[in-house]
Amino acid sequence: MENGVNQYWTPQAEEHYERLLAGCQTFAGRHLLMTVMERLKYNGQTKQGKRALSQARLRLATFTDDELEELARLEETLILAQSKISISTSRNIPEILESLKKTRAQIRETGIKIGELA
Repeated sequence: MENGVNQYWTPQAEEHYERLLAGCQTFAGRHLLMTVMERLKYNGQTKQGKRALSQARLRLATFTDDELEELARLEETLILAQSKISISTSRNIPEILESLKKTRAQIRETGIKIGELA
């Protein structure tokens, strides 16, 4: 593992995610994709992994309510795609949105130390 990068992360994976990121239309979509990419790319125990997590938390702290709602819709879509069952979206999106709002409030309250981002 060089510089905290997972041994299975390849240049092809990097190129693939760069193409996907280039196609993102919204901040919420880009955040979700970047978070997935960083989880796959970095070991969470390394300095780089912890930095990536702090950057994701910072992005989440800057979300507006509309962006959080969009993120909740995206997450709900991913949950349905993974579970391959049809669940009424009206039940899950509000729950996800409430969880995201609580997380955002906690991040804003505790803050992120500059050292975590360096």
